[in-house]
Amino acid sequence: MKMKSFLKFILLLSSLLCSLACSNVNKPQNEIKKIISNCESCPKNFKFVMLIPSLGCVGCISDAEEFLKENINNSDYLFVLEEVQSKKMLKIRLGFDFERSERVIYINNKINFLEEFTSPLIFDTSTGSISPWEKLQVFQN
Repeated sequence: MKMKSFLKFILLLSSLLCSLACSNVNKPQNEIKKIISNCESCPKNFKFVMLIPSLGCVGCISDAEEFLKENINNSDYLFVLEEVQSKKMLKIRLGFDFERSERVIYINNKINFLEEFTSPLIFDTSTGSISPWEKLQVFQN
């Protein structure tokens, strides 16, 4: 009798854990889609979303900011910038007012799932996949 109860408990616990794990699989993609859908002034005709965290790999973030400057008018990209310590310094580094660009979304706080990452990410809108920034650099060269 105890064994049956124990097995039922294990089965119930397993299904609960599985359902919780499965619900988080698309969390980053869902968060990105929510960020994009909340931007009424953003263009809808882009292929990639580049997510640039505020903290992490300094060289990677600098390279991503340089890529942003070079591709700000490229219709394939939409850029999402996470909260920074100084908007003024970021404007100086970029060389333009990012808050006035339709291709840049500035988030006033942390992007939840980016806490796990220290380098920029690329979200491919056609496949829904998220790749590290470094993979895009390989394809660019």
